[in-house]
Amino acid sequence: MENSGQRKTHVVLAHPDTLLREGLAGIMNQSAYDVVGQGSTSPDLRRLILQLRPEIALVDWSITEANAGLISELIQDCPGLLVVMLIKATGSRTIIASIAAGARGHLSVSLPPEEFLRSLDMLIKGDVVISRDIVNGLTREIIEKRQPASRTGLSEREVEVLRLIGEGSTNREIARELFISEYTVKAHLRAILTKLDLRNRQQAAAYAVKNGLGPNDR
Repeated sequence: MENSGQRKTHVVLAHPDTLLREGLAGIMNQSAYDVVGQGSTSPDLRRLILQLRPEIALVDWSITEANAGLISELIQDCPGLLVVMLIKATGSRTIIASIAAGARGHLSVSLPPEEFLRSLDMLIKGDVVISRDIVNGLTREIIEKRQPASRTGLSEREVEVLRLIGEGSTNREIARELFISEYTVKAHLRAILTKLDLRNRQQAAAYAVKNGLGPNDR
């Protein structure tokens, strides 16, 4: 897989596990990628990005878990930087936050080397890549969070409306998100209140959060 005659793509790799980091670097250095710098903390990552100006930053999710804004700061400091998160086990909240901050890929560290390198090639070409096992985990998480409300007899669309109410969205925002009219949103809200024996929107929002449909549990 050597990129003979062509300049390799420069990569900075940040991961707290030295053994895993060295293993990844070894795999990548035998391909079209060149790991030009390694670190284990967010200060290491920032310093290496500013000093080496790589094309790719491979970052373990734990390094940015408490500060997803670091991703957007790095992209601002180094325009054109492709940030790819390395994921082992985490929830949707971390992944959504990193996507919003500008991360273009989420790759599982459990991938076979060939698939890992193919995923990087796809990212370089402009694709957004999330490894299959990560997507499967997110799907299970979404299903599990919807089950408590579904058992009450709510339709799938009513569950979606209830989730957005739990996130604090207005009727207009819900209508825009679900591509329906505000009148339809109000109708769904009335049905939700009736089926759940709730008095108002505030109680519906509290119910959503309590049953895993609001921001506190994501």
